[in-house]
Amino acid sequence: MIEIAHLIYKVNLQEAKESKKEAETTGHMTHMADWSIYGDPMLAYKHAEAMHKFMNGESTPNHTVSVKADGGVSLVIGKKLDGRHFITYKSGKKMFHTPEEIDAAGVPWAEDGKKLLAHAMQMPIQAGHAFQGDLLWADHGEKDKGFIQPNTVKYKPTEHGIGIAVHSQYHINENDELTRTTNVPDINQLKHENVFVPDLQIKPGDIRLNQERNEKVKHHLEQAMSAMTPEVQEYAKSVFANPKLHKFLQEYSNEVVATTGERSLDSMKTYLHQPIHGARTSYGYMEKSTQRNMSDKAKRNLVSELESHMNTHGEHLSALLNHMHHISQAKKHMLDQFNEHAHKMGIVPVHGQKHEGLVSAFGIPQEDGSIKEVSLAKLTEEGINGFSGTNRRRGVERGFTKEREQPHPNVPFVDHTVEKDIKEEMSVGAGGIAGLGGPEDVAVSVSAQKRYTRKNKIVKRKIIESFLQSQNFMK
Repeated sequence: MIEIAHLIYKVNLQEAKESKKEAETTGHMTHMADWSIYGDPMLAYKHAEAMHKFMNGESTPNHTVSVKADGGVSLVIGKKLDGRHFITYKSGKKMFHTPEEIDAAGVPWAEDGKKLLAHAMQMPIQAGHAFQGDLLWADHGEKDKGFIQPNTVKYKPTEHGIGIAVHSQYHINENDELTRTTNVPDINQLKHENVFVPDLQIKPGDIRLNQERNEKVKHHLEQAMSAMTPEVQEYAKSVFANPKLHKFLQEYSNEVVATTGERSLDSMKTYLHQPIHGARTSYGYMEKSTQRNMSDKAKRNLVSELESHMNTHGEHLSALLNHMHHISQAKKHMLDQFNEHAHKMGIVPVHGQKHEGLVSAFGIPQEDGSIKEVSLAKLTEEGINGFSGTNRRRGVERGFTKEREQPHPNVPFVDHTVEKDIKEEMSVGAGGIAGLGGPEDVAVSVSAQKRYTRKNKIVKRKIIESFLQSQNFMK
């Protein structure tokens, strides 16, 4: 199966090489448990194990942890080698050096971008350095209510005119290509009297599991390891090599994260045809936009192929889902401990709300000192009241995602209100996107956002390629 996966990587890598400009910036992150279906079946476990050690005051080589801030539009600011400051959307495709260039492009984040660029020009950013972050506020009266809410979570504001949550640092070369250098950005380069840049990094031991939670995490990690037998590992690799199956399993996991938080073969079989939860934002797989647009013949073939696979490989698939379940349960206890320390973080949620979660990051140091990203795993609370579930409901309210128009006859449905003018949700790509796949990290309308949202498939494949090569999986 590795040979098949290798062929997929080579094709995608060739596409990446043929692109005009590369950018190793962060897009949507994968839920920790989902990394078990992206080439290395034990990568999800490695993240969970490193997080367990981290919350016991121990460190793992090349592993860092940070707060995942629930910001708005994700932007990159920096200073080119020629001394010009710039700002760009996270894709890095078009860089702007002046307010006039931003206005001419008509980007949806123009007004905020011009403010941030003006402030960046006064920051001590070194030439060739760039920083990616999510905008928290930009002096539009957001603080009048006593809190700011860039997306779903409400945060305590400061006296600064602008707030931006910076999570990664890059080098920009003479060809305007962005290469990640570290997951621990030097926020001292972003000092400005009117800009709030919270320190999102957490050190080993800052948050320690109590004895009860430590034992629970240990138990779930043992169960996760027990479920991932050598045979199941080979099966997990084959899942990644099968695009149709992999997409189905990833979208099923996204649905679970935002609804029940429970993974099982039975609920997966249900999800193929109908929602697995009664929430108004819940769709069955064949109800989603990418499948609805298929021809009837293509739909029948896809259903037949997926049902056949679930029936034939049910034992291995159940074990894989069990592995993912225990990884997620271990995550839950770690998040519970983290949330008790929410008031100690660089940015603080208010009104009884919780942080979006944590980011576990692995990197491979290069000879030039840069960090080649291997994987970024997000740890967020699952279930209908978790971040993804709440984010979906807020997406419907803001017109970013579409609620289900008719309740399925076999699924309880609480809210029968239909908003006819809600735009269709954007289809989920290869990444682990929370919610229905809408732009949950961008506070602009779908119609405006579509121009600046880049599918992350090529970047994701490159990340996986790097990891497999580093582990000697590929010859």
